[in-house]
Amino acid sequence: MINWFKKTLGEENVFVSDDYRAAYSTDASNIYGQAKLIVFPRSINDVHAIIMFAKRTKIALTVRGGGTSLVGGVVPNDSVILDMSRMNKIIKINEEEGYAIVEPGVVVNRLNSRLNDTFFPIALASGDAATIGGVIATNAYSLIAHKFGAVRENIIALEVIDGTGKLYKIEDSFQFFCGRECASGIITKAKLKLVPKINTKTELFNFDYVEEALSKFEDLKDGDIVAAEIFDTYCTSYLDSSGYVLAVQFSSERNEEHDVWKLRNKLSVLLTAENRFIVMIKMPLETVLVVLSSLKKEKMPYFGSVVTGVFFVHPKRDLKELEKLIKLVEANKGRIDVGGLGALKNQFVGREYLEKMEILKNKYDPYGLFNNSVRLVRW
Repeated sequence: MINWFKKTLGEENVFVSDDYRAAYSTDASNIYGQAKLIVFPRSINDVHAIIMFAKRTKIALTVRGGGTSLVGGVVPNDSVILDMSRMNKIIKINEEEGYAIVEPGVVVNRLNSRLNDTFFPIALASGDAATIGGVIATNAYSLIAHKFGAVRENIIALEVIDGTGKLYKIEDSFQFFCGRECASGIITKAKLKLVPKINTKTELFNFDYVEEALSKFEDLKDGDIVAAEIFDTYCTSYLDSSGYVLAVQFSSERNEEHDVWKLRNKLSVLLTAENRFIVMIKMPLETVLVVLSSLKKEKMPYFGSVVTGVFFVHPKRDLKELEKLIKLVEANKGRIDVGGLGALKNQFVGREYLEKMEILKNKYDPYGLFNNSVRLVRW
């Protein structure tokens, strides 16, 4: 097997050392698996060849971008890791017509640094490392999704190779591949929307009670809001503040950066250092208050968007605590699949989701090659 990869991809694109395998045994979730070897495809032909070889030899493949998954989305399960970071060409930029064509290994912030009057409107804490392929594969949460839409809404076209080796060039039905954690296919190219850059300013509001913060947002929500996030009393200690903080970013005539967003992007790293999970949830706005009040009682620190209902919750690193959180979310009509399921949350998904994934796997990956660390059904 190793010789085939070296012959096909070149020795410089194949790694089998213990150090490499250890480094690739986990992602940002700190959940650990086992990698057979690590390979770096450089072209669509490489990806196709690897899939056909895996199909013949029945080896499992784990597709990896920047390794920024918080839920174990790219944790290997005795599989070959395809690190897509060397497929990193920015093929075309057309700011006048509002699009860019890129390979999956392009880093989000690198793409935006190449643009002048436009940007790819996805704002991530991990933007300096997250790749376009990984962002699409997880339908990653964007801080500014309220104004510009989710990742899926900022895709114009995709090229994907499925588990049979078939190439798809699609301009709709992105839901079959976007947000599926590469369980149905490997993204090889993407055409993305670019939008005009905007200026913003941020205002902070402090409150003693979460109800007050939510009430303040109700007063502000008809303004030109780009993002609005609430930080609980535990998280605000890391922001050099106290109580509950509501941070609201508005469109503005001139740009005024605020440190709160830089600190916000570090919060999950700081909280996981306390031996906590990171769990993204999405709640309907009518149940947000009930859930946030319960999180306070359960001593689960959180921050997140009061516009979209997406929150980052940090229970203690204990499966009983995780199960307690998920039961709370589901009892209040929420979802746990936002930001990916990965190895962390897949055991808690419901039958409806499993049935949808089984249909996708049967159609696009009937041999069960892709991302077996996030298996949800008997593939």
